[in-house]
Amino acid sequence: MASLKNSNLQSILLIALIAIGASTIMSGSYELSFERIQKNQQGQELELVTQIIKSTTDEQILEKIKSPTESNISILPTPELTYKITKNGILNTFIFNAHSSQGYNGSIHMLVGINMDGSITGVRITDHRETPGLGDKIDIEKSEWILNFESKSLTNPELPSWRVTKDGGHFDGFTSATVTARAVIHTVRDTLIYFENHKDTLISHSSKTNSINNDYLVITNE
Repeated sequence: MASLKNSNLQSILLIALIAIGASTIMSGSYELSFERIQKNQQGQELELVTQIIKSTTDEQILEKIKSPTESNISILPTPELTYKITKNGILNTFIFNAHSSQGYNGSIHMLVGINMDGSITGVRITDHRETPGLGDKIDIEKSEWILNFESKSLTNPELPSWRVTKDGGHFDGFTSATVTARAVIHTVRDTLIYFENHKDTLISHSSKTNSINNDYLVITNE
């Protein structure tokens, strides 16, 4: 009888050890997969960032920084200051991560680059679920529509014109995908407003903030 109990106990312990081992392996596998996905996403984002940065003969330094968290900075949804670009040691451009929840099929995430004079250096979509062949034209790989924002500002066009032409605005939309275009236009506009309203605070913050993990990239035009 004792032998049977010992046998049952050994079986239970063996099953427990197997379960713990399997759990550990699965956890490790998940962490490795998550880390790999993160690195891929970071690589893709950096590629889009370099597209936004205008190529010049001057050396440019791109730094990833922490976004300010002061309570006096508020807009919903708040764009997140992610990168700053200096040229010959002078602050030149901010790049924000912004998003809209008003896409046709959900959230649309984008990078918005704004120069210190308030003009847009570029916009790139980083993630979306818009309809293939229609709303996905916001993606630079699908069409050049997103390039229409370059050099635009709150005065070019005037603020009331930051709408699709269907709504009486300046920007063309897409056939059967006006909702998608409208979401992107409004988000870019709101990011410009955010920058304009909090420019001094953002500049002060960026001057006091070191790059995350000393992450920076020197960009030259060779």
